[in-house]
Amino acid sequence: MKKKIVHVVPHSHWDREWYFTIEDSNVLLAENMYALLRFLRDHPEFPAYVFDGQYSVIDEYLQWHPEDRELISDLVTARRLYIGPWYTQADTRLVHIESLIRNLLYGIQLSSAMGHSMDIGYLPDVFGQNAYLPSIFKDFGIAKSIVQRGIYNDQLSSGDVNMLWTSPDNVQVPMNYIYFGYGPGKFLQADEAYLNEHLLPILSVLSDLNTNTDVLLLPAGGDQVFVREQFPDVVARLNAMQEQYHFVLSDYEHFMEEAWQQPEKFTTELKNELVASQKSRIHTTIASQRYDIKEANSRIEHKILNILEPMLTFAKVQGISDYPQKQLDTVWKQLFDVHAHDSIGGCNSDTTNAAIMARLASCERIVNDLLNIVQKRIAHAAITDDCENKFIVFNSDIHDMATPVRTTVFSRAESIKILNKNNQEVPFSCFDKKYISGGSIVVATANGEQQIEQPGYYQFDVQLYNQTLPAWQLAIFTIEENPEMPLLIEDKSATIQNSFYTIGVEAGELYLENKHGRINNFIRFEDVADAGDSYDFSPLIGDVSVFGSIAGDSVQVRRDAFMQQLLVETELKIAANLVDRQAGVFEQRLTIATIITLQNDAELIQVQHEIVNGCKDHRIRAVITTGFDIKQNLAKQGFGMLQRELENPRAANWREMKFAEKPQAIHALDQLVQLQGGTGQQLLLVSQALKEYEVVSNRELAVTLFRSVGLLGRDDLVNRPGRASGINNIVVPTPDAQMQQTMSFSYGVVAVTPQQPLYNYYEQLYPRYTVYQKQKMNTFHSRLERFELPMNMVQWQDESMIQLDNPALSLSVLKQASHADEIIVRCFNLSETVQQGTFALSAGWQICQSRLLEDKCSSLADNKIELAPNNYITIKTKRG
Repeated sequence: MKKKIVHVVPHSHWDREWYFTIEDSNVLLAENMYALLRFLRDHPEFPAYVFDGQYSVIDEYLQWHPEDRELISDLVTARRLYIGPWYTQADTRLVHIESLIRNLLYGIQLSSAMGHSMDIGYLPDVFGQNAYLPSIFKDFGIAKSIVQRGIYNDQLSSGDVNMLWTSPDNVQVPMNYIYFGYGPGKFLQADEAYLNEHLLPILSVLSDLNTNTDVLLLPAGGDQVFVREQFPDVVARLNAMQEQYHFVLSDYEHFMEEAWQQPEKFTTELKNELVASQKSRIHTTIASQRYDIKEANSRIEHKILNILEPMLTFAKVQGISDYPQKQLDTVWKQLFDVHAHDSIGGCNSDTTNAAIMARLASCERIVNDLLNIVQKRIAHAAITDDCENKFIVFNSDIHDMATPVRTTVFSRAESIKILNKNNQEVPFSCFDKKYISGGSIVVATANGEQQIEQPGYYQFDVQLYNQTLPAWQLAIFTIEENPEMPLLIEDKSATIQNSFYTIGVEAGELYLENKHGRINNFIRFEDVADAGDSYDFSPLIGDVSVFGSIAGDSVQVRRDAFMQQLLVETELKIAANLVDRQAGVFEQRLTIATIITLQNDAELIQVQHEIVNGCKDHRIRAVITTGFDIKQNLAKQGFGMLQRELENPRAANWREMKFAEKPQAIHALDQLVQLQGGTGQQLLLVSQALKEYEVVSNRELAVTLFRSVGLLGRDDLVNRPGRASGINNIVVPTPDAQMQQTMSFSYGVVAVTPQQPLYNYYEQLYPRYTVYQKQKMNTFHSRLERFELPMNMVQWQDESMIQLDNPALSLSVLKQASHADEIIVRCFNLSETVQQGTFALSAGWQICQSRLLEDKCSSLADNKIELAPNNYITIKTKRG
């Protein structure tokens, strides 16, 4: 009988932080890596070691041991030490798709500079797999993938853990599913009892799951493990102890190369995201755990990707400012640490979470400072006169933008008007006005310092309407005194309306009317007990949902000629904690303040909530009634719309099927959810920071606002039997995860058939513009405003240098290329049809199609692109 070949792959899975901190991790890393490097150098009989497919560990180690750079490079080049392709092992469903791409870009480029980046899309422990990973891997030149989580047992019916994984844009990569996870060979030893009781049964199962190959994979590592120096001897002795298998020390690249020598044998195809919870836990509801992390990360990603990088690129092209790549490197690497699956997932200790929040705050300060500097430089290049009454609005999109512009402006005048470049008056709403004292300045004189009082000024919170901003360009506006400034009218009416909706309050409930009729309980709030832990929501047996009612005396309306706002407060009487809930004591009052905004002729309903949470052990969701029976559940992930289950058909007998946790139709939310009925009725939800939703009762969309729990891990949850997840031999309290703080939430709803490309609605709520006023009245409005800066006094070019004519082709990224003086533009097609577009470029500019690695280039005829649904394209452009 032919022996089966068992590839034993020594490796370490290196969590950056978890119940321990990143400092703990790095101290241990310095010890382990130092010894590993010298062991590999001195023991050529030990062929290779895989260090978790991420480069960040090398960055951290070299800070303390820079003298080992050459040794690391030698080992990486010789394929003795495998690093990359990731910078960090990121959660793939809770961060922006461009963050995943940037993570790989950094990881591959840095690893390649060391000698080699592992040619495997390696995902040993993340909680579910993003649908676009096959396409992203292939576009980076990564040929194959190895994953652990997300696959159902019945998807292995062909008897193969070697499969083909296909993304929504029909790109396919070979994949191996590590059925027993990344640690079945962690304690590999040449002992008769171990061989017969542990190893051979595992290999028997793997043999049954590899019916089309005699090549088996046995990952031999674990969390933060040290190299098993005895493995060469163990492998030799195991080969002598039995004749069924031949063991070889190997690595993932050599295993996949040998296993896939006859790829035609592997015909099982998996499509899109992998989120099965049968063999391994997926922890779906970490999407709503520690909302503070998700909100801060989403906000910072938006600032970098949608505002800062396009603006920095514009300034570089115009000769106004250099591109601060090193500063951006610092920000991105800190974000990549945040994006590690235990970090962004929120399943961590309070000490670790505090460090994550501090890291996010550091990132945002740097981003804000870079934005302040580039805004100031661009404004000084565009506004050459010495004045205080002009401001710029910069559109960072490659399409013209007509989105209303919300901003703060300053004026010496008590009442103002705003003019555009054609000296036409701009309609605007003023939400707030306040007088600010000018304070005083200190002047040195011959008689000593003197304080000179400065005139006061006014601060206005305004929103501009009916202005079209040119693509990737700025517009200049002027503030002048006006005795007839429009003001908001406040009244106690209970209704707002525009051409699409009427929204009001009646009998303590919010209702909506559209062309299909009236929807009662349009938005309400559900509070339930959460008896789970940081990994998973868990219902409390016997618990009932608590729904709030709107306090009648809280209803208020603000309106002007351009928009209307409904302000209400919802009161819920809930339990203070899990103990009170179990005892039936509901005496804690929780108030949710809501602002609903309707702009004239706008399909998008803008919703904001603010909650001061003083309770523990509960979950609050906003439940939106659609008004129709839901037939289709579509949701954005990455560059496309996925069709998702309304109910998981495997939930009925999940215990009998030995699922690790109950399969549920609770889904990760990536910016957009579109629900469709059978008669053309639709409801679209857009959100930046909210990451979890569920379709309930076939007519409602429940969006989780936050979870409140106080333990890192807990045994035997209702929907997750057995041990606690993660660390399970000690209870780790996490009182900060109870989220007893003030939290704000925002989302938008379209409750009619959308008339625009879907992503346009997201960009209306989270637009791609930034505003800067050239003024000296308030030099503390931005952190660096009062300090002096070097200025390149160049002539600003008032033209759109890059413009795309089809708004259905959405912009994903616009930045300077990572290793050349070129511009990278990436677009995607979220629609259901093929979309064509033409780029209009400034004279002398060249354009070509590139790939995610930003290296190769192929020509584009007549600057035209064509994208099928759910596809994306990377463009490279530069001056000729």
